[in-house]
Amino acid sequence: MSSKTHDTENSPTVHEFEVGGNGRIDKVVGEALGLSRRRLVKLFAEAKVNVDGRRVRKGDFVTTGQWVRVVCSRVQVKAQSPCPQPSDLEPIYIDEQWIAINKPAQWATHPLAEGELGSAANWLVAAYPETVGVGDDPREAGFVHRLDRGTTGVLLAARHRHGWLQLREQFRQLQVDKRYLALVE
Repeated sequence: MSSKTHDTENSPTVHEFEVGGNGRIDKVVGEALGLSRRRLVKLFAEAKVNVDGRRVRKGDFVTTGQWVRVVCSRVQVKAQSPCPQPSDLEPIYIDEQWIAINKPAQWATHPLAEGELGSAANWLVAAYPETVGVGDDPREAGFVHRLDRGTTGVLLAARHRHGWLQLREQFRQLQVDKRYLALVE
């Protein structure tokens, strides 16, 4: 599959790629770009996906050799207060690409609505501003997965888009080993 991405600050990210097999366009785009189902629905509803220069619907079929163009908006998110303090969320691993934090049960992973405060994503953006807009949904900052509000555990985040895409692909390919321990009182 041939592909190219155009990404400039304060402008949409444009992904262009050649279809490598036959299938539904929504599944082809989702697999190629590692997008969530929610994000795909929004892109098709906003007419942000074209095949060979024509608008398509999410259930349309594509064939090998066709060219897909997807325009993803880059919404800017700012760190907002009040958000968890550094002592509330503990980074347990940091390098140039990724951050792993220990999320306590009382914090949501990301806001459910735009402008909502007090989430791990708010903290991540405040502590590591480069994570703003790394993922497909600006509310999620660089997180590649989530944990429920009542769950304590490790959250993985990427500091840059390339790392985010790599981690999402590893989750998609089931290469990430997740283990849960339940304590019941």
